[in-house]
Amino acid sequence: MARLAGLGAGKKTAPPTKKAAAKKAPAKTAKKTAAPAKKTAAKKAPAAAAAPVAMPAEQEAPRSLYSARITFTTTPEQRRALELAKVDDGIDKTARIRAMVALWEQDDRLRRRVDKLARTME
Repeated sequence: MARLAGLGAGKKTAPPTKKAAAKKAPAKTAKKTAAPAKKTAAKKAPAAAAAPVAMPAEQEAPRSLYSARITFTTTPEQRRALELAKVDDGIDKTARIRAMVALWEQDDRLRRRVDKLARTME
């Protein structure tokens, strides 16, 4: 009781905080005032060290190294062959195709063979 007696003796009290106002407000108002507090808390959360999220298996390569994306259509048989090869040796389809392109870039003889075949597939 001694603490309460000093409150009315000329001391100014601070205005109620948002949390205190939210507790006194009706349920609909409380939800509206509580939502912005969560948004600001979410903005501050990334400042804390968060654990990195693992990327799917086909996206293991760093984006800075492989930033250009290519989409192509193939036959079900070719897709199945690539998937079965992955089961056999564990090499991902994307890595295998990247290796094929790298060989095509480096080997002139292979490049001529691939280009000749590609002309027939257009």
